Amino acid sequence: MINEVLPEEIKRAVFTLKSDSSGGPDGFNAFFYQNTWKIVKSDVIKATQYFFCHNKLPTGVNATNIALVPKCSNPVVFLSLDLFHVAMFFTKSYPR
Repeated sequence: MINEVLPEEIKRAVFTLKSDSSGGPDGFNAFFYQNTWKIVKSDVIKATQYFFCHNKLPTGVNATNIALVPKCSNPVVFLSLDLFHVAMFFTKSYPR
C-alpha cells in the first residue's frame, strides 16, 4: 500500500452506504454503523487499516458467535430458544 487509509476515508465510506441496504454477514446494515459510529468507529477503523496494511482480514472477521436466546421467561426445552448469530461487518465498508 502506498498511503495509509485515513480515518476520514473510512468514515466517508461507511456514511456513503445506503442506510437501508441489506445487512452484511453479521446482519447489521449501514444504518446500525452510521447510528453507532461514536461507539464502533475505533474498531472499524483499526480493522480496516489492518486489512489494507497486512492484506488480510483481522482474526475473527469470518467468525460467527451463536447465542441461545429464550423465547419465554423460563425455557425448559430446546424449542423454547431462538438461535441468534452475530458476526462482523466489514465487507460493505471497504472502498472498491
